[in-house]
Amino acid sequence: MGGFSIGLTRLAERYATPRARATIEVWRLDRQVARMDAKRRLRVEAEECFELRWSADGWKTVQATPATAVDSCGFYADALPGAGTGWSSRCTGRCAGNGRGGITP
Repeated sequence: MGGFSIGLTRLAERYATPRARATIEVWRLDRQVARMDAKRRLRVEAEECFELRWSADGWKTVQATPATAVDSCGFYADALPGAGTGWSSRCTGRCAGNGRGGITP
């Protein structure tokens, strides 16, 4: 029984300690994030290649981030909005070589 109570104590300590929040918010077709903190990074994941187009100033200027392939696991692209107040994103299916449609968060 002694080992059981030690295990519970460690478990309680682990979850009683506040943990740092992740700096990346992940968007996928099955996990569509509607809002997030402006200081966090948005990572869009998809099975097909895409280009993430995003803006931190209400679309006055536009950033385009091509997706990066992750072996056979799909693709991802990050938007780094910083502390902009009017940031939003849009994905397009423009990727050299496949010409197929993309995703729209």
